[in-house]
Amino acid sequence: MSAYTRTLTCSPISTMACALPNLKLRQSLLDPALPPRRCPPEHAETRFGYFGDAREEKGFPIISEAIDAARDLVQGTVRPHFTIQSNFNVPGGDAGSARGYLRLQSLPQEWRNLVFGPFQGTEYLSLFESIDAVLMPYDPIRYFARSSGVFMEALVAGRAAIVSAGSWMASQAEPFRQAYLRAAEDSLKCGSAIVSLGHFVVADSGATCSLSPVAVTSGVRQILVRIEERLAGDIEKFLKVGLSFWNSKGELVGECDEGIIASRSDLRVLVDVPADAEYVRTTVSCVGHNFPLAITSMEIFGIRGTAAIPRSFGVVMCPWTAPGLATAIREVHVHRAAYLAMVASMRRFWCQAGDPSQLVKQMTEDARPAIDWNIAAEEAVADWIAAKGAAFDLPQELGTVQ
Repeated sequence: MSAYTRTLTCSPISTMACALPNLKLRQSLLDPALPPRRCPPEHAETRFGYFGDAREEKGFPIISEAIDAARDLVQGTVRPHFTIQSNFNVPGGDAGSARGYLRLQSLPQEWRNLVFGPFQGTEYLSLFESIDAVLMPYDPIRYFARSSGVFMEALVAGRAAIVSAGSWMASQAEPFRQAYLRAAEDSLKCGSAIVSLGHFVVADSGATCSLSPVAVTSGVRQILVRIEERLAGDIEKFLKVGLSFWNSKGELVGECDEGIIASRSDLRVLVDVPADAEYVRTTVSCVGHNFPLAITSMEIFGIRGTAAIPRSFGVVMCPWTAPGLATAIREVHVHRAAYLAMVASMRRFWCQAGDPSQLVKQMTEDARPAIDWNIAAEEAVADWIAAKGAAFDLPQELGTVQ
């Protein structure tokens, strides 16, 4: 965070140690000696939680719309459940949050539980321990260089998280996602589960790079986009990768946006393919900065298999929209076991100071031959992550909190 702030001001920025409020609560979450929370039984519902004041900048107004949309996306008898903290920080709340609260009240009670605070430490801890994944659809502009205590608590407590693409929280999770997708690509190439749909050499991408449509071959469940880019020094860019899917009649059958905070030249995103898609068009643009893309090449891969694999590693990044949040909710719900295993393996690491990309590199390098990405992908990922996380030797002592 200090490094981010230094880039935005001419003044020197440093950090200092300080006491945390409610230290007993924080230590109970941060204690790496505690065993990681085990995954719930397969028949249990996936429990999502939103914590903190009901504010527009924290995405409270879009949560009710996302839950409503997720009801249509999630199929089967096991449905997700949502615990939403709904107290306003000003009387009556801001206009958007007030409308959002009324919409939440109109949702079926079997889907949601509205709670109110502020909470005492034990009350908050009890609520936090009752959920599997934390919703943090914060405004990516206001949270571009702002941290989140809830985000820290989620990771060190072994909870999955859904954050807005382009936010500071997404930048902290990006190295994990990129390392995971690189390992996934290498493992998929060991078998016949991945096929190249198109390779493009880009001479001058400018501010936007639009590729010609490529055919989606039969049996492809997911699309992996690999981007090679020239980075200038330590400059970080926020890239938006848009994919639109079409059928043979030229009708749009689905579209999605993926955000990447680019701090390296070799980048990847993974998206699900609509059932009736026959063509995909890809567009990459740089958001919020005047930097050119400087893309040198892009390759589109199709992933076949009996089951889709998780699209990220422990933390899901989504657009700051209700449909984007709903899709992320479905992603965690469908791959609940894998995401909980991922964050459980990361838990002790987040209690220490360390390099996330180095951790994932060590956890993934030995895994490529061990994962059968084409058969029972989710179970294989969950088992492998749990085993590697337990075997990874991290210090047991808590580091200095700064």
